[in-house]
Amino acid sequence: MTRDFTYTAGDRTATVAVEKQGDAYVVTLGAHTYRVHALTDARSRLDLNVDGRQTRAYVAADGDARYVGLDGATWTLVKVDPRRRAQRGRGGAGDSTLAAVMPSLVLDVLVSQGDAVEKGDVLVLLEAMKMEIRLTAPRAGRVEAVNCRAGEVVQRGQMLVTLAQPTDPVNGQE
Repeated sequence: MTRDFTYTAGDRTATVAVEKQGDAYVVTLGAHTYRVHALTDARSRLDLNVDGRQTRAYVAADGDARYVGLDGATWTLVKVDPRRRAQRGRGGAGDSTLAAVMPSLVLDVLVSQGDAVEKGDVLVLLEAMKMEIRLTAPRAGRVEAVNCRAGEVVQRGQMLVTLAQPTDPVNGQE
């Protein structure tokens, strides 16, 4: 039996089809199909053999979100519920504040108050469950406040960086 999972990662949405075949899984993502053997442990670690290539992944879950660390990169995948009429946007405070997505250790803070940032710039590096999580700027702007420092342990939902509200280009007002 094939199960389909739909996730968003940033601005992209993808559906992954997974079918168990013997001791392996056949995973289809877009036009690519992979044969995957997976061994798990209690610490959210997956030892994978993907088409003969050995790799290790770390996965942490928080509600509909999955944080996946693989080959030095980290992705945030949000499960799309097909029963919901629409996914809520990130307007309002979500465009101006970056919060810890899970209890983490702050590895590095890459910005200071007053710095100009572009959409996608890495602002803070976190570590959780042996994964490096990169918090990136959701839009271009200026850093209004930095509320964390390297070496600090932060909790889920704790505000780490605030971006100044965008300026209205017509009136020059915030």
